[in-house]
Amino acid sequence: MLRHVMMVNCRTECTSTHITKIAKEFMKLPDFIPGFAHIEWGIDEGIQDGSKTLCLLFIFGEEEDRQHCLNHPRFIALNKHIEPAANFVQSFQYTPQF
Repeated sequence: MLRHVMMVNCRTECTSTHITKIAKEFMKLPDFIPGFAHIEWGIDEGIQDGSKTLCLLFIFGEEEDRQHCLNHPRFIALNKHIEPAANFVQSFQYTPQF
């Protein structure tokens, strides 16, 4: 299983309603793009200074599934949709070690 973490630092004018709407749009991706094993998201709890506003975790069965998603027109369009709301987006991919 491959994890793809996307951390978004939203602009200060973004409301929690807007941030939730963005996250829910990402949650719809498995309806249109095969290969997701799981998606989850959360809004920062504000415990540490400098934390990102929104975190999305995508879990894929294989690297090919991740590549298919990242290159899919719907995923690309959704990322362009969040650009105006985001100051900064950071991605991180890893394979869990147990």
